[in-house]
Amino acid sequence: MASAAKVRSRKLAANKDRLNQLLAELEELCLESADVREIKEQISLTEKIYHESDALQGELELDVDVMRYESRIP
Repeated sequence: MASAAKVRSRKLAANKDRLNQLLAELEELCLESADVREIKEQISLTEKIYHESDALQGELELDVDVMRYESRIP
């Protein structure tokens, strides 16, 4: 269980970095008056990664709860 939590934690950290990068790119696109289609694609990708990250966060929290519970069992 701990190894699954570590994998999810790494994926979550990578997604957070990617979301920050996408946000910076989106801000740049808006400042440059980029094509609306390009901005929509960027927003769509950001939403996809956000939802994936949200799911990973939920799974990671469940893993941590299970590990806490299991550590209490003698």
